Amino acid sequence: MTNEQTTTEGQGGGQADNVSGRERVRRCLIEPLERDGMIRDPRGTAKGHAEFLAKLQDRLGYMTEDGLERLRQVAMMMAGGKAKNVWPGWVTLRNFAHRFETPPDPANPIFQTWLHSVEGPVLRSQGLHVAAYRFLVKHPRPLFPVDMREIAAAAEDDARRLTRANDALARGDILPSERAWLTDHLALTRHVEALIDAGIAHREAQASDHSKGEAA
Repeated sequence: MTNEQTTTEGQGGGQADNVSGRERVRRCLIEPLERDGMIRDPRGTAKGHAEFLAKLQDRLGYMTEDGLERLRQVAMMMAGGKAKNVWPGWVTLRNFAHRFETPPDPANPIFQTWLHSVEGPVLRSQGLHVAAYRFLVKHPRPLFPVDMREIAAAAEDDARRLTRANDALARGDILPSERAWLTDHLALTRHVEALIDAGIAHREAQASDHSKGEAA
């Protein structure tokens, strides 16, 4: 069982709820889009696409039918490729899903709370916040000093890919796979930075309330 499946089951309180949530995602999101002609990125693999669809079912099972319908409309608008019929990336759909319907608390594990904490601004100042978020999604535990080398290497790779994608975009010859990566990377960056900013605002509000309490 994956971490994502465990998280989703925790939201619904049991395996039966998870199955009904997966079924709802398949019925209200995946199948309608496939009937409308949505296809996988031809540069990807069938296995990778199957894993992507499974992730949609695992992670979005908390959503209502109305929320999934709104997400279906977004997916149609965000579709890639010349024919505008290639599935948008996971991060794009995840961010819109969270915007439409906030997931239950169990869907906000350490990869959210860590960036929300005082560690978030530190990682951002080092340019490691996005790579750290992805690392925590893969390894849902506190970060150790030994992890920072892998995170730093991933951040450097992201920086190189970002430069190449932006250069290709400026030249007008960006590949669909590069555009999809750029869209997902920018969406994830906005999501992580929003977590960090929310944490800063929360701590400032707490400090202000504490000061007012002492003054009283």
